[in-house]
Amino acid sequence: MSLVTLLFVGKAGTKYFTVAVSLERYIAICHPFKVQFWLSKNRMVIYTGAVVGLALILATIRCIIQLTFENVELRIYAAVILHVIPLSSVIFLNLQIYFGVGLLN
Repeated sequence: MSLVTLLFVGKAGTKYFTVAVSLERYIAICHPFKVQFWLSKNRMVIYTGAVVGLALILATIRCIIQLTFENVELRIYAAVILHVIPLSSVIFLNLQIYFGVGLLN
């Protein structure tokens, strides 16, 4: 695994772990009675493994696209998957938390 691939793994991993933390906070705040079921230790290990696996897959694909293809469309798809989807997910989950807490007060 090259240094460039590790760089892409780190970038993808931090973005999708941020999404995972936002999802965990959303479940804990907006659905407190489902926390014991959805956020058990075994499930958290599975979620963490899924995020690491997703980061490895996305980073490998991104590295291959970056280093071998000159096609702009592939780079746009990679940018959407690596940047737009995590950002919009975090925004959506945080807005759900904000409005969920706002309705309780």
